[in-house]
Amino acid sequence: MFMAAFVAEAQFNYTTNNGSITITRYTGSDGIVTVPAIIDGFPVTTIGGSAFESTSVGSVVLPNSITNILYEAFIYCAKLTNVTVPSSVIEIQNFAFLGCPLLADIAVDSHNAFYSSVDGVLFDKDQTTLLQCPETKTGTYTIPDTVSSIGSEAFYGCGSLTNVMLGRLVSSVSTGGGDMFFNCTNLVAITVNTNNDFYSDIGGVLFTKNRSTVVLYPWGRAGAYTIPAGTTSIGYSAFYYRQSLAGVTMPASLTNISDGAFGSCGALAAFTVDGNNPVFSSNDGVLFDKTQSTLLLFPPAHPSPSYTIPNSIKNVHDNAFIACENLKSVTIGESVTNIGSYAFGYCNNVTAFFFLGNPPGANPEAFHGDTSATAYYLPGMTGWTSTYDGLPTAPGTFPYPAILNSGLRAGEFSLTVSWLTNVSVVVEGAATLVNPVWQPLQTNVPSNGTFEFSDPNWTHYPKRFYRARTP
Repeated sequence: MFMAAFVAEAQFNYTTNNGSITITRYTGSDGIVTVPAIIDGFPVTTIGGSAFESTSVGSVVLPNSITNILYEAFIYCAKLTNVTVPSSVIEIQNFAFLGCPLLADIAVDSHNAFYSSVDGVLFDKDQTTLLQCPETKTGTYTIPDTVSSIGSEAFYGCGSLTNVMLGRLVSSVSTGGGDMFFNCTNLVAITVNTNNDFYSDIGGVLFTKNRSTVVLYPWGRAGAYTIPAGTTSIGYSAFYYRQSLAGVTMPASLTNISDGAFGSCGALAAFTVDGNNPVFSSNDGVLFDKTQSTLLLFPPAHPSPSYTIPNSIKNVHDNAFIACENLKSVTIGESVTNIGSYAFGYCNNVTAFFFLGNPPGANPEAFHGDTSATAYYLPGMTGWTSTYDGLPTAPGTFPYPAILNSGLRAGEFSLTVSWLTNVSVVVEGAATLVNPVWQPLQTNVPSNGTFEFSDPNWTHYPKRFYRARTP
């Protein structure tokens, strides 16, 4: 039998199902809330999903008839300070008490056969799994040695914790979308009992026991981080959403970076890779594969508002530029043949993508969310239509030539200049950038989008600066 939801005693919406009551919504006022054991002659057995979500209750008294507390039942209760779980409860679903910043105590009746609590922290009965730590915990918290598993987002929002020590039996932690330390804004260290057989820490950063893989980087650390020599892998979402991470230096030993490792790191401005690394490389703070044929990651806080993808690049990796909100324009060279999924997704301030060649292959979501951008292409190029992967297109003139790289070649200082095929470009030199006098050094007409410029007289000057411009 099922009856439609209706209001009971001006405080609860509920449903009746098979002779029991599920509370679907609390509609009453602030303060202490006592959930009745019986409504309309039926036992109240379930607190439904999101039933108390975002309400202003201060504390909740649950009757001994309650058996189930469902998904997100008390989520975002900003004034909730304490909850007592009665002995009758057999199920508490994920995120039941998530986002309750004043919650200091999740107490469990000692006769409950499925759950327990110690110092306000919620565990399963035998305390092998830590389910939820109240968000008011401060300082250092040591996970008991009985615990082997830590639940998804178990420490969510514990903004006053500075250090968490994993006990000797912990063998499973949550990462990524279920990061157990999500939004622990002052957590600067994750330390590990030296007798733990599964994890270790290096300077408060969580690693696998053999120290080969970065597992989790603390939420509250600010500034740049140098990954220790000997590290071979960065785990799934190890640095995900670390909003204070400013830069990452990678050692020669690093050979694997898992998907999502650096997702949503809004302050990340530069990657630096040891030149002896056999798999990865970096240039101007951008992460590439070793041969620089694939652009892997463009740091979201890179200071340049415009970027020209180097002419060696053939592939722009999935999520390579995702959410790079500093960018306003990107120039994509003729060499690019593939643009991956969400490669430029949510680049909200990009207004122009300049393509130097025919349209490269693109995943259908490559430019997802870029609602203000236009794809500009050169007149005379083929394959262009009125839209490109959801972007409007237009023939256009490009803003400026680009210097892709520079260095000594055959004893002369050389530049690789990218510009429009069959359109003139001038390379100029000056001795200073203070009131410079620019002198034309060479005019060239690129035949394939780039040309090499060499300066045989570079040794005649203590300093020499170069620029490329259109005539």
